[in-house]
Amino acid sequence: MDETTLDAYFARLAVPRPHTADAVNLHVLHRAHQMTVPFENLSIHLGEPIVLAEHDLMHKIVHRRRGGFCYELNGAMAILLETMGAQVRRVAARVYGDGHTGPPFDHMALVVQGTDASGPWLIDVGFGSHSVYPLLYDSRHEQDDPAGRFLLVDTADGDVDVLKDGQPQYRIEPRERSLADFGPTCWWQATSPASHFTRSTICSRLTKDGRVSISGRTLITTEGGARTETELADDAAVLAAYREHFGIVLDQVPQDLFPPPHAPGSPAPGSPAPGSPAPGSPAPGSPAVGSPAVGSLAVGSPAVGSQAVGSPAVGSPAVGSPAVGSPAVGPPVSGPPATESPVSAAPPVSAAPRLALRLPSPRRPSPLLPSLRPLSPRRLSPRLPIRRSPGPPPRSPRLLPPRFPGPWLPGARLPARTGPRRRPRFPGRPPFPMPPRPPSPAARSLPGRSARSIMNRGPTGWVPRSG
Repeated sequence: MDETTLDAYFARLAVPRPHTADAVNLHVLHRAHQMTVPFENLSIHLGEPIVLAEHDLMHKIVHRRRGGFCYELNGAMAILLETMGAQVRRVAARVYGDGHTGPPFDHMALVVQGTDASGPWLIDVGFGSHSVYPLLYDSRHEQDDPAGRFLLVDTADGDVDVLKDGQPQYRIEPRERSLADFGPTCWWQATSPASHFTRSTICSRLTKDGRVSISGRTLITTEGGARTETELADDAAVLAAYREHFGIVLDQVPQDLFPPPHAPGSPAPGSPAPGSPAPGSPAPGSPAVGSPAVGSLAVGSPAVGSQAVGSPAVGSPAVGSPAVGSPAVGPPVSGPPATESPVSAAPPVSAAPRLALRLPSPRRPSPLLPSLRPLSPRRLSPRLPIRRSPGPPPRSPRLLPPRFPGPWLPGARLPARTGPRRRPRFPGRPPFPMPPRPPSPAARSLPGRSARSIMNRGPTGWVPRSG
């Protein structure tokens, strides 16, 4: 951080520039930061990116005079204290909610050692409603603060629980972290529907007598323990409240990224009250739209006393039933006479004669059923002719050398072979030339016998015959 940005940061906090980061100045900066830089998540609902880099944090908090949540506020505070010469250790914490802790890296806090060797101090300016002044990190006794009574308790696994008025707030992991380690969880907090930061907007800061906050479209003011809630009527009132109480100038009202679902049994916004008719529905006791009036006939229904279209006349036999006085078809039916109407007394569908429909063979198409003919590719696309590969273009014999026209042309001959020919190989003869017959001492000692009779031809030369 350069000197210009450092002076602008202290001007943003409305405090004179201190020379050292001792215990007194740490207390002053801790309170001033919470009173001037609000805890807010408006960037999430305005579609603004959240980048945990030094340049982006300084530009948003110092130059744009905006706020942020824990990663941004404590991240910028750590850079400020390191520039002043303090030893800063960034630690991760898991926030308590619904009786259990949240995910790892759910929150970021600072453990700071002052330049006067005081502390270490637990500094947290990004938790919303927290301690006004720093807390002694190594102390395990109750520490009184204007915001309440705080207590730090060691856990069995080496972590530290922070309690406010007996209620656990978050659990600190003592291991030192870097600001880049909180990047994945920061992205999850800003984009996940399960994160409470994406469900509603919040903007809050510390005041001299209490705290002022805007949650959604409700202005909440706490002074001297008295809480006052005021509903903001329209968008102009919401933008004016951001500008008046926090110094934040916006062009539009932030909209909830993932609004919470409505409670079961409560009507949704814009829905009619329970028991009242829906918009556009008829009043109680009036006929519904499209239904016939009382005493009137429905459209398409036969008039009273008239016969339905296609129904037999009164007194006439039913269609398909035997005429009056004619003998019944089939054997007589025993038992009591039937009391059903002629329509219900008709034979079932299964008793009716079945008509066999014989479809023509696909090999012999019928002119009556042209759709059953096998379709050829030319019928599927009659306008597009079938293209066939023409193959390689023919070569002209004029472009070839005259002595070797090519074996694909009639009358072509291969050129005569030049050079020495290889000697053909015969069975039983070695492929290398045989050395001359060596003089045999046995031939010299045995007169009258030749060397051929006492020598054998072997694979490597002439060898004496054995036996």
